[in-house]
Amino acid sequence: MTSARGPILVLLALAAAAPSQVVINEFHTGSPDWVELRNVSGVPFDLGGWSVTTYQSGSGMPILEGTFTIPFATLVPSGGFLVLQEYGASGAAGTLPCSISTGSNYSWTSVRSVEVILRSPQQTAVDYVYRQGAGGPIAPPHLPIGATWTGLFSLSGDGCARASNQDTDAASDWAIASATACASNPGQGASQSVGLTVTTSGAGDVSVVIQTTPAIPGAEFVTLTSTVDLVPNGSGPVLGLAWDALGSIHPAQPGSPLHGWLDPQGSLVFAAPVGSVPPGLHIEAVVAMLAPTGQLLASQVVEITF
Repeated sequence: MTSARGPILVLLALAAAAPSQVVINEFHTGSPDWVELRNVSGVPFDLGGWSVTTYQSGSGMPILEGTFTIPFATLVPSGGFLVLQEYGASGAAGTLPCSISTGSNYSWTSVRSVEVILRSPQQTAVDYVYRQGAGGPIAPPHLPIGATWTGLFSLSGDGCARASNQDTDAASDWAIASATACASNPGQGASQSVGLTVTTSGAGDVSVVIQTTPAIPGAEFVTLTSTVDLVPNGSGPVLGLAWDALGSIHPAQPGSPLHGWLDPQGSLVFAAPVGSVPPGLHIEAVVAMLAPTGQLLASQVVEITF
């Protein structure tokens, strides 16, 4: 990882623009019915404004059920999940873990045809899945422009889940499995994430802890800081920041305690004594690195006043 501003900001911008960071991970046709989305990236992601459209049929061509738009500022952590649960007050917390209610009914059963389409706020089709039920067409009935789907997923069962972390836009990505709302499916490993904690006693001292999960021993990292209020409502995602906000970020210099390599446990602990930081200084910070796979990892923005 370089400490030069250009490459770091380009990495963050590319991550913010990559729609494949979010996938349809599972849907359940029992009681209640629900759709699970997963943030497969290494950075927190705001799904506000994204939408899910569903179709279903007991036989023949699936018919449109409706579209649910995810409320503004719905933050999903790296590797995390968002479950869209039928019924309830639209946008309110659901009864399942990490769920929100759609306010409408999914008329699904274990043998019905089901289609689910995930779209970005720009209405770009990001992901698609079709389970062919009894009497349903073989070809995907409502495949969006720009999306692809190959093969035939026609197994009956309430739990329809991705069988691995692969996303090849194919029926072979999917299997019938026990429901695992807000958790990895069988065959899916844990995703990488990085956490940043910054604390002070208020006397100009500072303590910084960086931790990767699972551990990435010896990973090179850089800490980005800003004295501009990038996230007005407190800690939040680094993605989605405007370019003028990104332009105010200052990467740590090479050789400083906030640019370097993690220890063999995939972590770093740094402390500066009292008087090291000017009193009243307000900063927001995020730590970024590249995983061994080449995936960008970034923590949530941490906001602190010394």
